Amino acid sequence: RKTVAKYLQRGLKEPCYRPRPPRPGKLDPFKGYLKERLDDYPRLSGQRLLREIRDRGYEGRFSQCRRL
Repeated sequence: RKTVAKYLQRGLKEPCYRPRPPRPGKLDPFKGYLKERLDDYPRLSGQRLLREIRDRGYEGRFSQCRRL
């Protein structure tokens, strides 16, 4: 409230923010591999895919894989 009131009282323009650049995620290096595997075998379970990418060095959690 105070910030809005301050801008209105001073006749200032509202701040203009740029969108943040996307941050790289832990899963990004493995997305190509996962897409390839799902194209070849669309019925693979998420747990199996998680095991496969963990063998390749993935250190994230299952919830990140599930969002893909």
